[in-house]
Amino acid sequence: MKYIDLTLKRIMIIIIIICINIVSIYMYIRVDLTKTGAYTLSGATVRTISELDDVVRVRLFFSKNLPPQLNSLMTYTKDLLTEYQTLSRGKIQYEFVNPDTEDELKIEARKAKIPSLSIEVYEKDKVELRDVFLGMSIVYGTKNEIIPIIQNTEGLEFLITNTLKNMIGKRHRLIAYFQPLTEFERVNFEEQQLPMPNNISVFNKMISSSAIFDRTDLVIPLPEHTDLLIVNAVKDSLSDIQLFNIDQFIMKGKPVLIFQDRYVADINAPLAKSFDNNLLEMLRHHSIFVKPALVMDASCFQLTRNRNQGGTMVPVSFDYPFFPFIKNISDSLIVHKNVPYLYSYYSSEVFLFNKNKNIKEISLLKTSDKSFEQSGTPVENGFELNTHYSQYLDMDFEKVFNHKSKKIANIYYGDFESYYKDIIEDSSKFRKNTNNGILFVAGTTSLLNNELLQNSPTNAAFILNVIDFLTNESDFILMRNRNIAYSPIKDMNNKEKQFIKYINLIIPSIFVLCYGFIFHLLMQIHKDKIKRIVNKRQK
Repeated sequence: MKYIDLTLKRIMIIIIIICINIVSIYMYIRVDLTKTGAYTLSGATVRTISELDDVVRVRLFFSKNLPPQLNSLMTYTKDLLTEYQTLSRGKIQYEFVNPDTEDELKIEARKAKIPSLSIEVYEKDKVELRDVFLGMSIVYGTKNEIIPIIQNTEGLEFLITNTLKNMIGKRHRLIAYFQPLTEFERVNFEEQQLPMPNNISVFNKMISSSAIFDRTDLVIPLPEHTDLLIVNAVKDSLSDIQLFNIDQFIMKGKPVLIFQDRYVADINAPLAKSFDNNLLEMLRHHSIFVKPALVMDASCFQLTRNRNQGGTMVPVSFDYPFFPFIKNISDSLIVHKNVPYLYSYYSSEVFLFNKNKNIKEISLLKTSDKSFEQSGTPVENGFELNTHYSQYLDMDFEKVFNHKSKKIANIYYGDFESYYKDIIEDSSKFRKNTNNGILFVAGTTSLLNNELLQNSPTNAAFILNVIDFLTNESDFILMRNRNIAYSPIKDMNNKEKQFIKYINLIIPSIFVLCYGFIFHLLMQIHKDKIKRIVNKRQK
């Protein structure tokens, strides 16, 4: 009877194990314990995969002779695509192109238009250049797209998902860009598609991968399906129709980004001159004031200029307070994801001046608590300010600058009334107000500056994050900044190392001794119990 019970238990255990394995085939569960959620696909990816109506075939071109630091990149790519494949229930399939030789891989890569990448490899006590492949080809129906070089894990999910969105053909965000036309543009492009200005070429390249980005002159209303408007570098007053179209776009509850200087300033010019216009007047109508003064900060980055020392011109680096180094950033806001700091040029303070309770303010960028500001001397139609670097060469900013932090970029949202509410009569097409208006206002145009965006990844991340946030695409922020977090082993001093060493020796020994003692004690109790039973039966 006991033998039959034991056999039944074993059979039941085997049946349970088989059932668990069958269920696991259909219920794929994996826990992502990485600090950044590197293997957890975002909501935007889930929605994109759900819209697939055909099979996606991904071919990976990775060289076999990759150095160790790139092997982890290949592993991460494989694991991430496994998540795509599982979530899509087989609609997304991937394979490694794995020919016998590297020459055959080169032939296959050329056919797929995947370029090689030259990297330095330290091997056998020497450094050599090696051509490797780190690319991906994606085929969906008759469409074929490539990710030519996968350089790191950061933003890989964004690249793959964004490529899939392009291939599916779902509507991208439509972002309109307004910057006043130059005289040359006004003459040569009056009836043609307006070219993007050269001063935002880097930003144009950045945003065009995830949005339809078109320039407008605002002489006609923006299309209804426009998601966001960017207004940049307005110096002179706009025409009534241009300002009216900005006003009515705000009244639709659509987000508007305004990058607005208060001074014409140049590092090579000794004087900066303030200006005013009707766009600034419209902001003041909404209780938003861009102050006609330039912010100065003890936390700033340096210029290098030649200086005469003993009759010889030598390069000297020095702090320049009109170029703030923004570190006073809250990590609680999603727009600051992967933005520990950023840079700006010639910035002005932005704030609500009458504390309108119907309009709320979110401060995004602030200078340090060692700040100052200057508005210069009054001249005709404004102020004139000496910004030449020579006067700051030997100044101790920590002692001189005693103002609190200045806000230079904020988001404003809430109830907005039209700038034209008392001018234009009631009309079915005219919007007098909105209860969900939203404005991003920066007191500088430098945040879209080519040099800063190209040389400072944090500046680029901030601008893209703001756009994603205001167009309800916050998933893009998480995707673009997600990677495998580097978690190095904490450095320890000799005392800490000795302590851990002894702990590793003592604790296992104590555990073994305790186990032996408890085992001996239990065995003794068991023997005593058997002895009592035997004695009882003998009696």
